[in-house]
Amino acid sequence: MPEILRVRNISKTFGGVEALKDVNIHVEKGSITGLIGPNGSGKTTLFNVIAGFYKPDSGEVLFEDENIQGLLPRVKKRLVTYGFSAQADFQARDVALSGLSASYRAFYRGRDLGPVRRPIPGWHNVLNSLAAIAVGQELDLDFSAICRGLEEMTGVQRRFQIKEEMAGVTVIDDYGHHPNEIKAVLKTMAECYPERRRVVLFQPHRYTRTQALFNDFTTAFYQSDVLVVTEIYAASEPPIPGVQADKLAAAIQAHGHGNTRYVPGDVDLAALMVDEVREGDVVLTLGAGNIWQVGEELARKLRERSGEG
Repeated sequence: MPEILRVRNISKTFGGVEALKDVNIHVEKGSITGLIGPNGSGKTTLFNVIAGFYKPDSGEVLFEDENIQGLLPRVKKRLVTYGFSAQADFQARDVALSGLSASYRAFYRGRDLGPVRRPIPGWHNVLNSLAAIAVGQELDLDFSAICRGLEEMTGVQRRFQIKEEMAGVTVIDDYGHHPNEIKAVLKTMAECYPERRRVVLFQPHRYTRTQALFNDFTTAFYQSDVLVVTEIYAASEPPIPGVQADKLAAAIQAHGHGNTRYVPGDVDLAALMVDEVREGDVVLTLGAGNIWQVGEELARKLRERSGEG
């Protein structure tokens, strides 16, 4: 089985092209997730990872095609790109998002492979499925078999997971914590619920990430109507002086999001929100920490409020 490394969430602003944000590494004996950048020493680069995980002259690098032009000349492995641009090896065309589903046509270097249907929404999920198609083709799997698998996969926990629909309020949870992921999730939310008020409860994840991607976070939430920023989830990291959730909320507001506020960690956020949400709202708990627990508690309180708890 070939070794395949997938690179996604490439950030232009975090330390140039070498110190990239998220790298998913898939090898023969399972899935290893490696993080380059704010969680590490800052000395590790993508190119070290590529060189270290594979034997000479083996392996394949699978790149999401956004922000990669500066990287390609330096990758000394066989590489394949996927995405929406005309230059991607695997390309998604004619993308149609309808409610909580998506469909498109997959192309490989201009050749029409056929239609793909996904029972989960979002442009980011289109990209994920296109990456799966690229891997499947590398493994010589039949395209129709790949598509059947994708159509049968109805999603995973903490990825735009609908937790509750009660009293006219929808509660959704998503693990997104990188600015690119956040933009993709909020775009999906806006497309699925265009006529409803979108309330986002965001928990920043790690002091190092918040510091490194601070500027990117300030413009990532425009497609929410209401934004509540909670305390940073440390994930065992020590605090960094000056890296604070209240400062992030203020910066987001200063960058044009007029309905942003910070809620300290000693406040019962679920109790606060159950008094604020109204019929028709869609509430999204967002982050890689324990913010999902707030969503579950809010759902419980909504059931109690409606007399069904």
